[in-house]
Amino acid sequence: MDNTQDVAHARPERKDKQGRTVPGRFDTVLVNDGTGGLSGVQGYHVAQLRLVFKLPKAACEELFPDVLVPGHLAYIKRFTPFTAPDPVHGLHKVTRRRDAAGARLATVVEVLSIRRSCHLLPVTGASVPREWTSSTALESSESFWVNPF
Repeated sequence: MDNTQDVAHARPERKDKQGRTVPGRFDTVLVNDGTGGLSGVQGYHVAQLRLVFKLPKAACEELFPDVLVPGHLAYIKRFTPFTAPDPVHGLHKVTRRRDAAGARLATVVEVLSIRRSCHLLPVTGASVPREWTSSTALESSESFWVNPF
C-alpha cells in the first residue's frame, strides 16, 4: 500500500508577479491532546494552523537546558471540543474558541501532535451569504460541521 502524504498549509496573503492579491490559506487540522488513538475523535480537537516554525538553537539551549528540545512548532487557533454527532447526518460540530474578551484562543504545539488535516463545512441557515468565497468562508463563520473523511 502506498503512503499517502497529507499537507496542511499556513500561508499569509501575498501579491503575485502581476501585483494581484492571492488570498491567505490557513488550513484546519486535528491535534492530538496526548490521548488520541489511531481513529475516532476522542483525544483530538480541531485547530486552524496559522504558523509553523522552529526555535533557533541558541534559544533552545537557553529555554530547554536539560530537557528534550522540541522540533518544529505550530501556532494554532483552537475550536471547541466536538459535540455529539448530529442525529440526522452524523457530523460533529465545532465552534471557534474565544477567551472572556472575545479573542480567539490560540496556543503553540509541537507539529508532531498534528494528526492530519481536516475539512470544515460552515453551519449556515437556509442560504449561504453571497459574499462568501472559498477563501473567506472559514473566517466568515463561527460554527462548523467536521467532515469525517
